Amino acid sequence: MLLPVIVSQYDLSQVLASRLRMPVLVDPIPLEFTPENLARWAKFCLMPMFLPDVEITEDMDIPGWTKPKKWFYDQIRGGKISADSAKLSHGWYLADITHGADYTYGTQVFPSDWLSPIIARLREQGKIGKYNNIPMGSRFAITNDEWRNVVCPAIAEALGFRPEQVRLERAIEFNAIGNLYDPNRGKYNMWEWFEDIFGGFQPALRWMSRGRRLFGVGNFSTKGGVLHIDGEIGYHTGATTGSR
Repeated sequence: MLLPVIVSQYDLSQVLASRLRMPVLVDPIPLEFTPENLARWAKFCLMPMFLPDVEITEDMDIPGWTKPKKWFYDQIRGGKISADSAKLSHGWYLADITHGADYTYGTQVFPSDWLSPIIARLREQGKIGKYNNIPMGSRFAITNDEWRNVVCPAIAEALGFRPEQVRLERAIEFNAIGNLYDPNRGKYNMWEWFEDIFGGFQPALRWMSRGRRLFGVGNFSTKGGVLHIDGEIGYHTGATTGSR
């Protein structure tokens, strides 16, 4: 299901309540979502969306909803990832709806990727690495640390966000966006880096996206906001704006 880019606060509440089978209170549309900003963000394949304060539990029964597999919930029960890893953070977001790509022995790139020039420039400057046959502008073959410390700040600069406002997305966010807004999520056999810390010593949770509808994002509510962008192993990032 692909929801409208911008609908009224009331209409979106009704649509989300029907989809989730529970009452949903949508915040007022943020003042930042001006026609000028929306048009600019659209050039970067960024789509505004709202996520409710909902926990996607393992036993939740939502018709047509593709949930994370049992492994994800096993990691929560085992303390490998945070106890709130299945809980969405209430707020408005911008999400990157750039189409992903299937693995093609290292030559894969996202089609018509707005992020390619930024990544190519960072590789030319020696700030991030690449494998032998990876194209210069590909989102693939970028380490988790490189995304966090180099690519995300570069994205923030390009889009006019503060560096601390850009982050990797959480797995449960990817899942919700795929189920609510972007039907192309989870269609590709690339791996994803996520913000979730795994095991207390590994840098982040990784997950193959095919058939699981995972995801990335930002929050424009009073808690701040994330701007979701896509990245490797495949990959999605996020950025936040607004007050905290």
